[in-house]
Amino acid sequence: MIIISTITALWLLQGIPVVAGTGGFAHVDDVHDSAYGVLADAVAPVFAPAGFDDWHASAALITGFVAKEVAIGSMSQSYHAGEPDESGQNADKGTFGQKLRASFEQSSHGHGKAAAIAFLLFTLAYTPCLATVAELRRQYGTKVAAQSVCLSLVVAYVLAVVAFPLLRLMW
Repeated sequence: MIIISTITALWLLQGIPVVAGTGGFAHVDDVHDSAYGVLADAVAPVFAPAGFDDWHASAALITGFVAKEVAIGSMSQSYHAGEPDESGQNADKGTFGQKLRASFEQSSHGHGKAAAIAFLLFTLAYTPCLATVAELRRQYGTKVAAQSVCLSLVVAYVLAVVAFPLLRLMW
């Protein structure tokens, strides 16, 4: 029930436009123009010391909390990434990999590889998924589940923040 509720909440946030002049639910062409994009923008500055203070990365981490498998899909959706079609119309937009590299390069001020590795370390170390948290809560109680989430977030954050400047020295 927790997973379905959280996925539904994320879906609703992606459907609520925040562009002036639109009311209620509407088709949101750019995820960044939704309440979800605003939430990701608000979370992004927290990750500046780790080199990935970009809303795309924050959005992926938010959805990755539900299930890490959807983090990459979330990033792809937020970048509107696609391969060029046969007519070449999408060629100027770039591929997912190109957009991802450019985003990490920009958010880390030229240290994209270090920021990408810090992002991966954070992703590996933070809360496994919402199903795990729900099972922890069921078996050990709310307090232990909350402590587990907090501890994993702190460990992941410290790991990413320590790794980024060290990795920057390498590249």
